[in-house]
Amino acid sequence: MKPSVQFRDIIETKKSNAKVLILGSYKTLESCGLGKDFCKEKLRRLKDFLRAKGFDITRLVEHWIDEDEIPSESLNEHFRRKSFYYIDNWAEVLIFVFFKEANNISVTREWSHMIESATKTKCSIILRHKDLDVGSLVRGDIGAERVREQPFKNEEELREFAYSGCFNILYSLVSSKRAEE
Repeated sequence: MKPSVQFRDIIETKKSNAKVLILGSYKTLESCGLGKDFCKEKLRRLKDFLRAKGFDITRLVEHWIDEDEIPSESLNEHFRRKSFYYIDNWAEVLIFVFFKEANNISVTREWSHMIESATKTKCSIILRHKDLDVGSLVRGDIGAERVREQPFKNEEELREFAYSGCFNILYSLVSSKRAEE
């Protein structure tokens, strides 16, 4: 008789193979005086943290190569298509990060696209700085779609909540799959 696979082992295997996509504003507001890459560097550190915790396939959209010679007038359209493609066709877990030091327009648009496609709401986490109001439309989406949302006050909490959110999503996915068997 074959020993049964432990639930914890299934979660650990799923964790190392889960495709996690982190979405957030790369450009920091000039008025913050923190340098233009302050937010991008926080996102990169979050990616590195999740990888170190066993989410080996964690990416930012910037990690995929851009098309060669994109005309400057098409650059914004290219980045929109690129984000939407990886949201729709690659990611299994989506982390949307809203910083108080950024304008968050791009990540709000990516969030909106995910909600409109309605296929990954249960696999999404929204993390926002506790002092940031994301607006009633995003809050409405969070409530209506029952998306996980967590305010954070510092980078340590951002990392902690991203990890626990990813883990909870995997737990739900594995639990529902086992229930079907």
